[in-house]
Amino acid sequence: MTVSLWRHQSGGVNTHFYVFLAKADRRSLGCLRLNAQAALVLILKSPNPNLEGTYSMDPITVLTAIGTVLKIVDGIEKQVDHFFAKRPESSTEEPHKVLATQESSGTIVVKEKGHVIDTITAQDIENLDENSRKLIKALEESMQQNFNLWTKVYPQRDVSPDPLRNAQVETQLAGIAKKMGDDLDKIFRYLDQIGKHLEDHYGHIRAILRETGGT
Repeated sequence: MTVSLWRHQSGGVNTHFYVFLAKADRRSLGCLRLNAQAALVLILKSPNPNLEGTYSMDPITVLTAIGTVLKIVDGIEKQVDHFFAKRPESSTEEPHKVLATQESSGTIVVKEKGHVIDTITAQDIENLDENSRKLIKALEESMQQNFNLWTKVYPQRDVSPDPLRNAQVETQLAGIAKKMGDDLDKIFRYLDQIGKHLEDHYGHIRAILRETGGT
């Protein structure tokens, strides 16, 4: 029996064709005067697999991950600022100066005081190599996990009559913020590679998160 394998890619989906060829000779077919080939074709489809068992990271998926990260930063900035400045939150503060929104599946729009200062598109992400795309997605997942933890721990600050417990909560929050800051810096370095320099626009929150390293 002979086994052959090839791969065809179409529409962003790799399709694997496994073809098993068996030659049937005269003896196996009895009195039939025939040399025939019987072929069994199994078509297996999966989201962008390759022959090594890894997966191609779609640019839209990576763009959405970046949008998620920027949304987390926009949402957490006030809390982080107030927490490390040791001052209460106010509901009358001015809105964020910089906001990033994913206005379509293929475009992130970054605005400062209502004016568009940059856009990031799926075409921009295509300029990143495969490993960079996968690492951005991994960093987004890490940041999402730490953000979820932050939202659970943050309400516990200064609520205990035990000063030691309150200090432990502060230390935990500082550690979470530091991890988010590290992930954010790494993502910004990847964006630098495609000419999207957002670190200056997010300089305030990045400075706060970096300072938490010594907390």
